[in-house]
Amino acid sequence: MIDIRGFILGLSIAIVVAVLVSFFTHLPYWVSLGIVIFAMVANSFIAEMEDNMPGGFNNPIDEGQSMQRPVEDD
Repeated sequence: MIDIRGFILGLSIAIVVAVLVSFFTHLPYWVSLGIVIFAMVANSFIAEMEDNMPGGFNNPIDEGQSMQRPVEDD
């Protein structure tokens, strides 16, 4: 379930940023709002992917482990 306070906060931030972008770039407001919402959604997907990668926030590496591959002797 969606946290309503977080949703309202995110939407409020998007609206304020869209108004500022529209004011300074003279783009139509709805275009600015679409760009801002797309950027916020894309950023959340990228952050989620990075957090789930090895060594990320959701998948930390133990102190004894290393992300580097071991050197193979020939």
